Formats: sequence, structure tokens, C-alpha cells
Amino acid sequence: GAPDPAEASRWEREQAVRQALAELGGRCEALLTRLFRDPSPDYHGIARDLEMPVGSIGPTRARCFAKLAPILRRLGVAPDAEGPGD
Repeated sequence: GAPDPAEASRWEREQAVRQALAELGGRCEALLTRLFRDPSPDYHGIARDLEMPVGSIGPTRARCFAKLAPILRRLGVAPDAEGPGD
């Protein structure tokens, strides 16, 4: 049968977010994907894997969200005012 409309909407939103992350690319895509794939991200592991200081993860995350927001809006996904997970 057809998917529940709410579930279909969630799938469409998730696809748009994946597309936006792919457009963003680079370190921002890698960082945001790692941070939000796991509900309890390992900051030390992320820092090691992305070759960045642990203390720069938060500021980099904020800059990446600022770059991601207009891409999401263009794709028809209005980002939350505080960003995911806040």
C-alpha cells in the first residue's frame, strides 16, 4: 500500500537534507553527517578522523549550519531556527 503521508513527508525531507549536505560537500558535509548520525557523537573520534581540534568542532558546526540553511531553503526545507539537535 501507499506510505502514510506523514512518513512520506519525512522521507522527502530526509532526502532534501541529504541532497543539501552533498551540495555543501567537504568538511562541512563530513562533520554534520558524523555529528547527527549518532545521538551521542564521539567528539574526540570526529576530531581525529577530520584532523581538527576538538575545540573547533562547535564553531565549525555553526559555520556549516549557516552555509547549509540557504541550501535547505532553496530545496524547500525550512531549517529549524536553532538547528537540528539544539
